[in-house]
Amino acid sequence: DYGSIGPLLASCLLDGAAHRGISLVRAAYATSVWLRNVGYRDLSLPAARIAVAAAQEAEDPGWLGAAQFVHTLALPIEAAATTSHIAERSLAELQGGAADVAVRQMLGQMHLSASLACAVDGRPDDALAHLVAATSEATTLGDPVDGSGFNMCAFGPTNVDIWRMSVAIELGEYGETLTLAKRITPGSLRVANRHQSYWLSLGRALA
Repeated sequence: DYGSIGPLLASCLLDGAAHRGISLVRAAYATSVWLRNVGYRDLSLPAARIAVAAAQEAEDPGWLGAAQFVHTLALPIEAAATTSHIAERSLAELQGGAADVAVRQMLGQMHLSASLACAVDGRPDDALAHLVAATSEATTLGDPVDGSGFNMCAFGPTNVDIWRMSVAIELGEYGETLTLAKRITPGSLRVANRHQSYWLSLGRALA
C-alpha cells in the first residue's frame, strides 16, 4: 500500500539521481509505474518526465523508448488525444535506432499505447493502424524467450493480443474481446500485469 511504499519512492529517485544515467531512468520508470498502478496519476506523471529527461541525457535509444512509453501511460485518460500525439512523435524519434531489438520492442509498445489512446479518443481507424504496426513488429520478433523481454514489457504477439483486447473494449467490441480471449494464453508471459490486463478485459467484456 502507499503508506508503506510511498515514502520510499523519493529516496529511490534520489539514489537514482546520484548515479544518473540508466539508474535514474529505471528508478523513475519504476516509480511512475507503481504510482499509476495505485491510482496516483498526478504523481506518476512527473516521475515519468524525470525518466524521459534522464534517458535523453544518457542517449540510450532503448531506455529512451521505455521512458517515453511510460510517459504516455502516465498521462490522464482525459488527455487521450495528447497521448496519441506524444506517442506518434516518440515513434518518429525512435525510428533511427530500429536496428536494435530493445528499440524495436519499445516501438511496438509505443504503437500499442497509441492504439489504446486513439480508441479512447474515438478514432477506431487510427487505433487499428497502430495495432497493425505493432503486430508487424511482434510477428518478426516473436514472444520474448524469457517471458518478459526488454524492461519487462513482454512485447510480442501474445502481448499485442492482450492490448488488442483492451482496445476492443474501449471501442465497445465486446464480442471481439471474447473471441480474442479464447486464442490467448497469457501464462506464457512472466509479467503479472499482462495476466491482470487479460482477465480484466475478459471480465469487462462478459459484464
